Amino acid sequence: MLTPKAGIDPEFFQCLRKHDPLDPQVSLAIIFSRITLDLCNRILTARSAARREIPQQLDGLQLAFFNEYAQHGAEAFAAGASALSGAALDSEMSTMLADTAHWLAGLLDLDALEDSSYQVWLSDDPQARISLYGKPAPVAPPDFIRLEKRHPALDWIEANAHRPAQVMGHYDVHGISMLALTRRFLTSHGMPQVDCTFNFESTGDISKLWKRVVPRAITSEEDYGTVVMVDCSVHSRRPEYTQKAISRLDSSEDSIMFLVDHHSDTLLQAPDLFHPRLRVVLTDILSCGLTDRWGRHELDLMYLGALGDKVPEVSVSRPPAEHPELYSANEQFHAWMINYSPTPKEMKDRHIQPLQKLWEALADGAAVSPETSTKILGQSLDTAAEFEPECSPVGEILLMTTKLPSVGRTWYGLLEQLMQRHERSYALALRVLGDNRANLLLLTHWTAIHRAPVRMFIPERYQGNCIGHPGAVWVDLERQQATDFIRSTVDALNQFYGVEADIGKALSELQGNVLYPEEECRS
Repeated sequence: MLTPKAGIDPEFFQCLRKHDPLDPQVSLAIIFSRITLDLCNRILTARSAARREIPQQLDGLQLAFFNEYAQHGAEAFAAGASALSGAALDSEMSTMLADTAHWLAGLLDLDALEDSSYQVWLSDDPQARISLYGKPAPVAPPDFIRLEKRHPALDWIEANAHRPAQVMGHYDVHGISMLALTRRFLTSHGMPQVDCTFNFESTGDISKLWKRVVPRAITSEEDYGTVVMVDCSVHSRRPEYTQKAISRLDSSEDSIMFLVDHHSDTLLQAPDLFHPRLRVVLTDILSCGLTDRWGRHELDLMYLGALGDKVPEVSVSRPPAEHPELYSANEQFHAWMINYSPTPKEMKDRHIQPLQKLWEALADGAAVSPETSTKILGQSLDTAAEFEPECSPVGEILLMTTKLPSVGRTWYGLLEQLMQRHERSYALALRVLGDNRANLLLLTHWTAIHRAPVRMFIPERYQGNCIGHPGAVWVDLERQQATDFIRSTVDALNQFYGVEADIGKALSELQGNVLYPEEECRS
């Protein structure tokens, strides 16, 4: 029996099996349930963090949000919190969540997802209303929410516009999009020097990011008045790395750091992140940067980032047939990041960041298109897979039974192509690293909005080994744990969908080809 984990409720996805995923109203209700649950979780985290309480998990509520919207559409929860009566919530919290859901139901627009995309700015004042920032809303939010009319960072930025700023972005397409968006925002408010850090070595490795890059930015001789981290998660497995880096702010009495992030790890650690010189912003993927404009270019950057992070509703809101430039840009930018993973030695020795001209051009208004990267970087890259690994369907999931390219960033597109071809919504791939460790990637096909995220099937004993999104999870294990992990996860997934499948042959091939190839050689 599966239990809720990582904010995912099995009952909701069991319910979806009774609905037609191609029905537009079903898709819209799924999207509503996703964005509402996400915002409610962030609001309650902010409320609990200010009160120094443990946040309550909203298990079971996604189904209630889905059912209410499927029945009433934009009038969902107009009758109050009665639809949440089955949840174990006190009356105050039920009212808060129902009022938030009703407000979002009136804002949801499939063609303009930004209308219902809001950042939550943390405060250490337990009496303060919850601070939200996003595109101005035509309808006032519930009374316990303060929808900021002026960007919460703007007073600081304008007062320190004469000083240099530093922006760090996670090394992926979402990261470079939010980096460009944030740089555009800072320069538009008078900051003449906005330095950025975005490369495989510095922001592609979370340990190096928190151990070296963040402390270096805080204590830099450049005397940065503003330091911004976008799309950069806290270090979940080594939280002391994050805490030690933040403590460097103790000596920076005239600077502020903004941590703008959407990852669940940051959400969970939020109560431990308070510091007088740190501003924590809990956000969704679409709005994971700093901006106070929602013009065409800002929205292009936001949707590119959301596409890069495989946000399922983007496939419905911005289908590829109608937005080919967006999808082609995502493929090209992703290919360039793989191309510079790692940074070539000659560029590293000269302290050159390979993609600097690209993010500067995007921040300055260059089109979000493959032509932009081709013009700036001198060529276009082939995005087709170099080879096709062997794979075996095991019920609902596709297992890679041979080695994949060493660069893990290439795996996503490769596995998605194979899932499409084999008509599967799930895939698993594995590689063996040094120190006798195994590294696995589990994917739910990003457009399968009605399918349960793969993280739901990972046994509780391995949840602490996971990092990433619910639908795209990297798992770090000792090599001898891999067989149990694969068997347990695959069995749970197939059992959930009522499929009987024998994993024996595929697992043996995976063990012989990837997990224990040296034993095959000895025999």
